[in-house]
Amino acid sequence: MSVPNTSPARRTPPAGFTLAEMIIVLAIVAVTAAVVLTALAGRARSGTAGALAQSFNALSTAVQEFRGDVRRYPGQLDLLSAAPVAGDDDVCGTALSPAARNRWQGPYLQRPVPATGLPAGDATILNDVQRSPATATPQEVGTLFIVAVDVDATIAEALEREFDGNADYNDGAIRYITAGATDTLKYAMPIRGC
Repeated sequence: MSVPNTSPARRTPPAGFTLAEMIIVLAIVAVTAAVVLTALAGRARSGTAGALAQSFNALSTAVQEFRGDVRRYPGQLDLLSAAPVAGDDDVCGTALSPAARNRWQGPYLQRPVPATGLPAGDATILNDVQRSPATATPQEVGTLFIVAVDVDATIAEALEREFDGNADYNDGAIRYITAGATDTLKYAMPIRGC
């Protein structure tokens, strides 16, 4: 004889989530991802701005030390980390004399500057140095430019605020040019002579 089942009927819950639960979970994941990615992008930009600012300060100091010893401004940044040789030029394109090369007391930078440029975050500081005007008499005042390429506008704005405190890209230490595929930022140093 069988015993009748007196326990209440149990239903097994459905396997998986309902559509409403899935939509809520996806919305939470999307919002969290947006917040995290925005924060990471901001940190990456501030990291590049910080790297460029530190590099410009170190390069500026090294250029002044080079000038103090060699009595000419370097035509390439790699002369700050390796002694000049015959054929190396100053910023005006004049070959450094043997006497000038012998006065080199570097290295003036702790790290070498590759011929391809110095990486600084997402940007690259070019090895070549520019002078405006391109040539000069020994007493003529001009501007020496250290040039970085692939600089985002947000980074340029941060550097402009840090170095100049204004939004004028035509004057001061920071000059920013957007032209074509490459955005160029120039760090300007007032100089006298070559």
